Amino acid sequence: MKIGNIVSNTPLKVGKEFNIVDNLDDIIQDIPTLIIGLSIAKESLGEDLDFINRKVDNIYWTFTKEEQRKYHIIDIEEFINFCFEHSVENINYVFVDPIQFSKLKMKKVIGKIKSINEPISYLTEKKMLYIFGDNLIFGIDLKLINHIGINDIKIKSRVKSISKAFLEGSEILIEYRDYLERLRNQPKYIPFLYSISKDE
Repeated sequence: MKIGNIVSNTPLKVGKEFNIVDNLDDIIQDIPTLIIGLSIAKESLGEDLDFINRKVDNIYWTFTKEEQRKYHIIDIEEFINFCFEHSVENINYVFVDPIQFSKLKMKKVIGKIKSINEPISYLTEKKMLYIFGDNLIFGIDLKLINHIGINDIKIKSRVKSISKAFLEGSEILIEYRDYLERLRNQPKYIPFLYSISKDE
């Protein structure tokens, strides 16, 4: 899965979650796009460019490092942050509360979790379990589950058995630290980040 397009004639060091192309014709539609280089921007967006508001019809542009190093670095960093924020805009978070939820609502939630095709799950060291799929993140507090008499080990085992990937351990936080900083350090997004970083 790609979260942004970058049109550039020069090599860039960005993650594989970005679609790097040298022509505007090769971009993936419906994700943010950044053009790097004044000449490519003029060719693609027209000669009359605004050098202060570097955006035309939802397409961003910036200078190459040689043209304006300062703006080049700032604009790329801001674009990457924007792409990460944009990528989670349509993901809904549901905290599964077995105390507040009615039996019917719990049944529906469990049914939805089971219906997700190859979910990705993450268990934090504080025993929060996050399950991602179908633009949904379900959060389950295993300490709360255990407190009300439900076997949290069984819940973990069941979720693990249906998950395409089950992530746990402090090393996961280290691996995704840079990504998480772009999403206000919210660990619930780790399964989503895994899905885009491991996508081939």
